[in-house]
Amino acid sequence: MECNNLIYAFAKYLKNIDKQRYNKLLNIFSINNNDNVEKAYSAAIGNQKIEMGKNSIYKLRNILSNSDNSYFSFRELKLDFDSLKKSKKEDNTIERCVWNNYIDDVLNKLESSKDNFKKVYYICMKYLSNIPAVNKENCDISLFDICKITSAIVKCQEKNHNEFLLIKGDFSGIQNFIYKTKKADALKTLKAHSLYLTLLQDLCSKYIVRKLDLNITNILYSGGGNFYIIASKENIEAFKKIREELSKILLNAHNGELYLALAEVEFTLNDFNSFEEVWKKVGDSVGKIKNKKWNEVGLKENFKKIFGPIDDGGRLNQTCSICNCISEKLDEEKRCPLCQSYIELIEGARNKKYYIEEEIEFDLIKDTYDKVTDIFKSLGYNIFFTEDFYRVNEKTTIYSINDFGNDAVDGYIFKSVKLSTNSLDEMVASSQLLGDNKIGVIKLDVDNLGSLFINTKSIGQVIGLSRNISTFFEGFVEKTIENNYIPEKCRQYLKTKNWKEKITIIYAGGDDTFVVGRYEEVFEFAYVLREVFRTFVDCKDKTFSAGVGMFNSDFPILKTAEITEDFLCRGKLTEGKDKICFLGEIFTWEQYLELIKLKNLIEKIYGKTKSKSIFEKIDKSTKGFKAVFKKGDKNVNYIKMYRLAYYLRDLKTDENIEMIESLVEQYENICLSAITKSDLSKQAMIIPFANKWAQCNCRHITGGDKIV
Repeated sequence: MECNNLIYAFAKYLKNIDKQRYNKLLNIFSINNNDNVEKAYSAAIGNQKIEMGKNSIYKLRNILSNSDNSYFSFRELKLDFDSLKKSKKEDNTIERCVWNNYIDDVLNKLESSKDNFKKVYYICMKYLSNIPAVNKENCDISLFDICKITSAIVKCQEKNHNEFLLIKGDFSGIQNFIYKTKKADALKTLKAHSLYLTLLQDLCSKYIVRKLDLNITNILYSGGGNFYIIASKENIEAFKKIREELSKILLNAHNGELYLALAEVEFTLNDFNSFEEVWKKVGDSVGKIKNKKWNEVGLKENFKKIFGPIDDGGRLNQTCSICNCISEKLDEEKRCPLCQSYIELIEGARNKKYYIEEEIEFDLIKDTYDKVTDIFKSLGYNIFFTEDFYRVNEKTTIYSINDFGNDAVDGYIFKSVKLSTNSLDEMVASSQLLGDNKIGVIKLDVDNLGSLFINTKSIGQVIGLSRNISTFFEGFVEKTIENNYIPEKCRQYLKTKNWKEKITIIYAGGDDTFVVGRYEEVFEFAYVLREVFRTFVDCKDKTFSAGVGMFNSDFPILKTAEITEDFLCRGKLTEGKDKICFLGEIFTWEQYLELIKLKNLIEKIYGKTKSKSIFEKIDKSTKGFKAVFKKGDKNVNYIKMYRLAYYLRDLKTDENIEMIESLVEQYENICLSAITKSDLSKQAMIIPFANKWAQCNCRHITGGDKIV
């Protein structure tokens, strides 16, 4: 029955195009055109009216783009860069023979799995996500999203036909939790904490759905520390009890460090067509819950657990080196059992292909937790990571990690499990005799994302936006690193390789990403990621800002995150946003590319001259640039501007004269461009920052010591 409700929107799509294939789908599933399902479908589809008698078969318009001719390729979901490029600027119709073959393949897959609801759900996700919900020109709502929403509404209507709840879960304390580490095994600990949080988020949302007797389609979105669930109004009392249970589990497991704010708002069937208001209200409600943390478990009864002290203190030899709790069960690295289990989690998941969830009876809530597996058992799940495909029992769901290519699995999931065997020190070590041993850090965030959702009317568009943004940050970011993918137009300027050994994603969820690695690879990756994002969204008004920092490998990781977060905030405070704050200086992305080009030229000159005086001379010529190029000040000291040509005269030889003259010319062009444009200081600061980057790349490494 649940499969029938899930497939209903697919049947409506086929009925208008091909009666033969429509009837074949009806033979696979017993789809009944009852009043509840039709109302649910109408609420989900909104104002996307079916247009009868169309001869053409249309593609799905890219919901992220503001262009009228940007469409997704008519194909299954793939984390594929060629398909990413081909999905834009195409004709918006599909050849009939191509459509026939594709739909036949989907129908065959559905028939072979018709009794497995989860399998049918993920087949729909893989094969219907790039199909429009209705066959009309410029439809930007995915057929899969309408299948999912229709199924979710019908499930709620089993208890109440017209009144619903939108539940939002929002974790707080994430940053402090992730960055709680020590220098030894810092990278592994960061990754372990991040993986644990993504699993915890998923399992908490599934805990709610199971407790309310709903199904996976009722989880509208889960990512970036948030999730949204649609439920019946009749679930409200049960939901309040669930909120208390989840808070007790997290309080007992983490002593108040992690908190899950859960809020709900009521709405009716008619509100699905103005869903942005419901979305905004539940966000406001979560904000209020966060201001009254732990109120649901009783502040008086749990005062000591929440506010401490959590132990008697005074026992340094029994203090965990990571979380600082007192434990009599420390291992050789002085880690408590819970912190040990985070490491075991990431070691078990490292570079694995499959993730397995086994549904079990909900374990009793414990007073304390020594293992993450015990926390997951309280949420009703055993979890495993494996390299080989196998099924534990009929209650297990097998997911392929970051790969849509395997049809034998039950489902597909994005999880960042790629982890180098190298330590952070080993990762940042240069593989050549040249190059500094420093770490680079990126924090990035989509600009104006909140207003984008608020301005989106229907539930189908809201879910489509969420799903597509998650696909990029949770899927394509990792794929870019794994494939060392550099867009063709950037390849002449970027030169680093082996990113999967030199760059690690700490987290990439929702619209938020934090990446650590060797500085040069990270600096180049920042520009590549921006270019891939531009291709993905295919429009100019959806952008992201980034903060990029460089630090010694022994610098506290929490401080690197805080400083880089500050860089990110500086970029987002500028007019128009869409900036990169590179080592504390703000540039447009176009200026950042010019910075890369200039850095390459400086390196070439050093390669020819082998004289570090090139860096000193550029530094000397740019002293006081910020004072010289004050915003709006046209009274520039031209003598100072042309001084570089004088400084470089001693380096000129027959072999390098063209490069040096090119450097002087670029230098002058940047300075003159700064004079003629409003943002003077930022344009001119390309020069000293390009020089700084080049200087780091040209430092010699001898026996592990840098000769500057």
